[in-house]
Amino acid sequence: MTFRLSYRSLLTSIALVLITGCQSAGVFEGQHTLVDSEAALHDHVFPAADSFLIESPQSLFTLSDEAKEFVNKATSGKDSEEKQVQSLMRDIFNRSEFDLLYQADANTDANTTFENRAANCLSLTIMTYAMASHAGFNARFQQIDIPEFWTRRSGFALLNGHINLRIVPQYTVSSFSLFRRNLIIDFDPQEGAYKFNANEIDKQRIVAMFYNNKAAELILKGQLNHAYAYLRASLRIDPQYEGAMLNLGLVYRQVGEMAFAEQAYLAAITVNENYLTAWENLAALYEKTQRVEQAQQIHASIQKQRVNNPYYHLMLAEEALENEAFKQSIRHFKDAIEIDDSPHQFYFGLAKAYLNLGDLDSTEDYLRLAKRKAGKARISDDYGEKMSMLARLQREKNPS
Repeated sequence: MTFRLSYRSLLTSIALVLITGCQSAGVFEGQHTLVDSEAALHDHVFPAADSFLIESPQSLFTLSDEAKEFVNKATSGKDSEEKQVQSLMRDIFNRSEFDLLYQADANTDANTTFENRAANCLSLTIMTYAMASHAGFNARFQQIDIPEFWTRRSGFALLNGHINLRIVPQYTVSSFSLFRRNLIIDFDPQEGAYKFNANEIDKQRIVAMFYNNKAAELILKGQLNHAYAYLRASLRIDPQYEGAMLNLGLVYRQVGEMAFAEQAYLAAITVNENYLTAWENLAALYEKTQRVEQAQQIHASIQKQRVNNPYYHLMLAEEALENEAFKQSIRHFKDAIEIDDSPHQFYFGLAKAYLNLGDLDSTEDYLRLAKRKAGKARISDDYGEKMSMLARLQREKNPS
């Protein structure tokens, strides 16, 4: 059983816009080793970081009495754990219609998410974990190995990740299992995410992701001392979290500390030698510091991997769209569709590009395709509304 919303969450890292590139296996040969992430922290660069309060890991999963009562009411009177889980999830959705109140920048603890009835997908998952744990369910976090998937905000390319919850059947000595199959609670499935491997991750990694999300939002606002405070907290709770290492490199680079930025990027690569975004940020740093040959070597070697990722072409398409290179954007959107013709975002992107070129007929065609590909997701209704608006434009342009 899966509960779904059709939006993405910002889980891992920020990559500088206009940085593109990839890697080949040869560049990434090496052994996984433990990284002393503390050595990559240079507090003197951000002296004001100590003035900021950081939420404790325990507070992220704390529920108020009202939230606990909400869980108790949802699960009472149900004769199986499976029915209790289903009832709890229905009540969560019915209470707040989270699919209408999704907020990408709402990184909140479990109780605040419950009170505000609005959050991003990571925060929703944290809240649901806390509620499931209160109900006595055996809930476990999973990270999904989706391809690199970027969105763009405030001049940055944001690398998105994906997690969900798995409820594991409970067994007792005196009874049969309450349900025979795992239940997956998934607030933010990427298109076809079920095709990818899922790896269990612990609460420490979830807390590190939360802190990293907070840092990412602060970076977008230019609040680098505060962002550093969260990145430091992220790495101290999970010293091997490469996403925080990457963002640490970014904040160092933004204040001109290139040596420290390089150290952070290399630490991320040491943890995960196939971390493409860290390699591309390192290549950008090499270009900035006149190490062009090294940068070109990295770019050339990683191109082969990303060229087959449709979301890489989506990123290039959206970048071209932002730069008003509409014909170039169309080529990239079509390259993405040639690799994978199922994501509705590709067709919506084409509709936007053709609209900017004044081709209303093509705009309508691709909006119709986007709506069809979206299926029953709520975004399908949005596409329908856009088609209606477009029809009005057509009538105004060609009155009968």
